[in-house]
Amino acid sequence: MLFERNWASKGGAISSDNSQGQFDIKGATFSGNYTSGTTTDYGGGAIWNNGQTIIGKGTDGTRTQFIGNTSASWGGAISHRNVASSSTYTSILTVSDAIFDGNISRGNGGGAIATLHDMTLTGNTFVDNYATANGGALHITGGSATLTGNVFSGKI
Repeated sequence: MLFERNWASKGGAISSDNSQGQFDIKGATFSGNYTSGTTTDYGGGAIWNNGQTIIGKGTDGTRTQFIGNTSASWGGAISHRNVASSSTYTSILTVSDAIFDGNISRGNGGGAIATLHDMTLTGNTFVDNYATANGGALHITGGSATLTGNVFSGKI
């Protein structure tokens, strides 16, 4: 599945407010997507998401890729939010075996990923991501982050 050269104020390719469900992406490519929103309520050059999100390999072993996505706000590839009002609500971003290459945040940070809630990253590759503010690859503002076996190179 290819998401290429899409544009929006938040979530250049996908904007998902699944605050009570789960959003899965397996083996997709996000390339050259863009968001124009300039506050932290926007962002996510490829994906803006509020809720439980799982990103990983496709059934054929294809790695999900985020290549050359740009956000005017935060999260060059992914902006992960937690804006639910329920205290029982859980918002966790889980990304495994993905590639983040050349994504840009022109605002608050997170060249590849910006999150306001819990995040688990396992076996991902981050290459040449850039942010004009905080975190060339990752900007973690709230919650906890578990990082295992990831590779970071270039502009971090």
